[in-house]
Amino acid sequence: MFKFWAAALLSIPILAHAGCEDRLSTWAQALHPGRAITAADSACKVWSADPTLTLAVLAFKQKATDPDAATYDVDVLVAKSDTGEVLAHLYRTAALNEDAVTIESVGLDTARYQLAPDTRAFGVRIDHQGSSRVNPFGNSVLDLYVMQGHTLKRVLSNLETRVETGDWDGNCAGTFSTVNRVISIDPNQANGYAVLRVSQKSGSSDAKMSGGQCVSRDVPAVRADFTLQYDGTQYEVPKKLSFEE
Repeated sequence: MFKFWAAALLSIPILAHAGCEDRLSTWAQALHPGRAITAADSACKVWSADPTLTLAVLAFKQKATDPDAATYDVDVLVAKSDTGEVLAHLYRTAALNEDAVTIESVGLDTARYQLAPDTRAFGVRIDHQGSSRVNPFGNSVLDLYVMQGHTLKRVLSNLETRVETGDWDGNCAGTFSTVNRVISIDPNQANGYAVLRVSQKSGSSDAKMSGGQCVSRDVPAVRADFTLQYDGTQYEVPKKLSFEE
């Protein structure tokens, strides 16, 4: 009975609208009747690799038990651009969390993630921002998804592509660091999918009072390269490259 009902939901035609944003609430009601999306943390985009398809992220805020924290269930979906019919989706409970670190933005990444000749992935990026003034924090986290028939699969999880941190006195003295990571597709494969090459650039600076002035100094950037291999289920992301909430 459950399989029949799920299939019926996916086959519901949704009337065309001027923009995909108009469909977010309709998709939410079709897939999760009675639940309202959190618009600020939801997004959609026509897939540049195949404009007949539209990608979307739907965020649903759970009932709060802590006034200083929030938890969101997330549904990522692929739909027909003309009718809005949902072709595949992946729903995850408690996928996003906010406490001292809040969600700044949610977006879709349609860069050329060609994992195999017949498989192209798309990304979901989550930007976070910390609330501390003297210990600033911000990052960007990437997940990659692929369609397998009428199934959506997350093959890369929680890769930090940007990290900005600091520790200072709120006036001048302190240290700051930035890490940026860029993904490229390696020609080699592992278990049917391309190896992902991650190029990392790390920079830092420090500041202190000198002669009544705040003087800062940049430390030369350091570069490093990493490779991520598909293990048959997902890409293995080392802890030092991963964001753990």
